[in-house]
This record gives sequence, structure tokens and C-alpha cells, in this order.
Amino acid sequence: KMTQQPSLLSIESLNKASPDAFLHTVNVLFETAPPLSKVLLESRPFSSYESLIETADKFIAKMDPKDRLEVINAHPRIGSAPKGGLSAMSQSEQQGAKERGMEAEKLERLDRELDQLNQEYENKFGFKFIIFKGERSKEEVIPVLKERMKRSKEEELETGLREMTAIARNRLSKLTIGSSHSVQALL
Repeated sequence: KMTQQPSLLSIESLNKASPDAFLHTVNVLFETAPPLSKVLLESRPFSSYESLIETADKFIAKMDPKDRLEVINAHPRIGSAPKGGLSAMSQSEQQGAKERGMEAEKLERLDRELDQLNQEYENKFGFKFIIFKGERSKEEVIPVLKERMKRSKEEELETGLREMTAIARNRLSKLTIGSSHSVQALL
């Protein structure tokens, strides 16, 4: 049985949507990051979702450090589900095709290693490790995480924020825009 692909409001509908409907839609692309959602809400209208993401990029670059940390920490850790669970988009991104074919024991070992490395990363930098996983397996993410631990906090914050907008662009590419179906299926 095929599950119906969730969709986003048309950009015209998004521009006219109630604040709640707007924030629900934006949060599909960027997880729940209040400083970013609020500034995007105030920046309407947008000509396209791509222009919304470009606007987000510009605002993120100008945000104060506290807001930038809140934006980056809104994303879930790679390899583990937060207490509230993962959004449908995050779940699909984290459990890629390579994980689905993996033995449970190996997957558990990788999750434990990622959990330990995430903790070390957060202790060092004070924010979550963000990576646009794409088609990479968790096994392929581990060396990237280890390598990025050697960088400065400033480099990592910039990289994490860029990865976050890459994730938003990738999510946008997978969603249908402007049909009558609700974005609620993703929440």
C-alpha cells in the first residue's frame, strides 16, 4: 500500500495562512526553531519556497549567537529520537535505505556509537551535530562527525547552519506544493 506523499500549501496560500498554519508549514522544512519561524512569519510574502529558504539563510547569518544556537538545537540528534519523537521528515531521513537493510545488532551498535559521539560533540561545542545525511548511512556519518570534532566552534556552527538549510532544501524537493492535501501528515 502506497502512502500518500504529504504536501505543502501553495506559496500563495502560505502567504495568506494564519500564523499557526504558516508556522506548521515552515516547521516541516526547518523543524521547530522559534527565532527563525517568527522572523519568517514577519517577512511574508514570499515568491516561492526557495525564496523563503534563502530568506532563512540571510536571517540565520544575522542572528545573535543565542538565537543561532536555538535554531541549530531545534534539529534532532542524528541516530536518536528525542523524547517527543522525530518528525516524519526526520524519521525518513535518519532511517535511509542503507539502514533498512542492516542487521539489528549492527544498527544498535552504530546508534550507540553515534549517541556517544553526539554527546562528546555537544560537550565540546555546546550545540547539536547537524549533517545533511542524504544517501549516506549512519556508518558513513561517523567518520564525518569525528573529523568535524577537530574544528573550531565557529566553523562548526557555520557548517551546522548550512547543513540545516541543505536539509530544508532537500525536504522541499521531496514535497508536493499546492495540492489540497494538508501538511498535517508530516507533523
